[in-house]
Amino acid sequence: MPRSVLPLLLCMFILAAGCEDLGEAPAALYTKVDAQRVYLTNTTDDILYYFIVPTEWVPIIDWAPNCDPITATNGILPGNTTSLSFEESYWVKAGHHSSDLTVYWWGLVRRPDGAYTHDVIQSLRVRFGS
Repeated sequence: MPRSVLPLLLCMFILAAGCEDLGEAPAALYTKVDAQRVYLTNTTDDILYYFIVPTEWVPIIDWAPNCDPITATNGILPGNTTSLSFEESYWVKAGHHSSDLTVYWWGLVRRPDGAYTHDVIQSLRVRFGS
């Protein structure tokens, strides 16, 4: 066996020995989609905030999460479900009839100065009618 391969194999063995399967964490935001609506259920103990956009807009939009819990209108209380009608969505009203959507969601974290910031922004794709 060539000498250059030995260090690589040793590193792979050390990494594999140090890894453990932590299992799959439950989804913080449970989604259900039918032909007319997308449903978002908050399965956490904290308020989750969300933003839904047609997937083909993702590369071109410029947005930032609202991190003010007083003015944010897109929060889902713990254990609650909200839904969005396809026909009432802002992109359909603007003339865009995409059914392939990206849902972003995040929680808020209080900073030492008392202001809020977002935690990790997560996303998933959903499709109306699927």
